[in-house]
Formats: sequence, C-alpha cells, structure tokens
Amino acid sequence: MLNKKTFFIIIICIPITFILSCGDCHYTVTKDYIESNCDFDTGIFFEQIKVDSFDHEGVPVKYQAEELLSASLINRDLSTKKKIFFYQETENYNWNDIKHSSLHTTLPIIMKANNWYLIRGLMYIGNPRLQIFIHVDENGEYHFYHSSMITNW
Repeated sequence: MLNKKTFFIIIICIPITFILSCGDCHYTVTKDYIESNCDFDTGIFFEQIKVDSFDHEGVPVKYQAEELLSASLINRDLSTKKKIFFYQETENYNWNDIKHSSLHTTLPIIMKANNWYLIRGLMYIGNPRLQIFIHVDENGEYHFYHSSMITNW
C-alpha cells in the first residue's frame, strides 16, 4: 500500500503532467503566411468576410462569409507543417475553395485594401477556439486581431 506522501505526489503530479503536456499553440500571421509552434495537422479555414458590427475594440462580432476556403493536408502519411503560406505552395497542403468546389496549390484570393478576412479552426489547449481576424486598411496596411470563439467545449 502507498504511504500518504507517495499517494499525494502521484495525485498532484499526474494532473499537472497532463495539463503541461497539452500545451497551447501560439500563432503568428503575416500577409504571406500563418505559423505556429504546433503542426497544422487539422488544417485551417480562411474566409473573406463582410462585417456588420464590431465590438468596443474594433473586432468583428457579426459578419458573413463571402468566400470560404480551407488549407488541408493532402496525405496524412506525410509530415505536417508549422507554417502554411498563402501565396506560395506549402508542401503536402492544398487550398480548397469550398464555394466554387475547386482545389488550388495557393490561396486563390488576393487580400485587398478595405477588406476583412478570418482564419479559424486554430487549436488552443486542444480545442479549436481561436480565430484571427485580418484587416487590410485603405492604405494596404495589415492589422491582426486574435479572438477567442465562444464554444461549448
């Protein structure tokens, strides 16, 4: 039988080890790619959106997708990547234009001034709860807003 000290160590260490092993993914987005410390094994969704309303920080809260695309693995047996490029090929990933039912090797839309875009399907502590809004302003400058999705997870 385990003594109290050993039992206590096991009860504390197992949950802490589990929590730390989950780790969270961090994302960097530029006008050319999205990068993470985690692999993109589930791919990402990329949308061009029309914004109806914003929160107090200028982040979209109500919007409609005008274009819906996904970057997904071609072959699950090959290695996944930590960076997906928008306008150059990313090995073992295709862009699927869901609205037009077509496959592409690069993102088939060009991000333009005065438009909003959304990247979603990003993992955060094991759940797809993070989304990143991209705004290209009237001067062609890119602005990135990280936002948590409201989920039932």
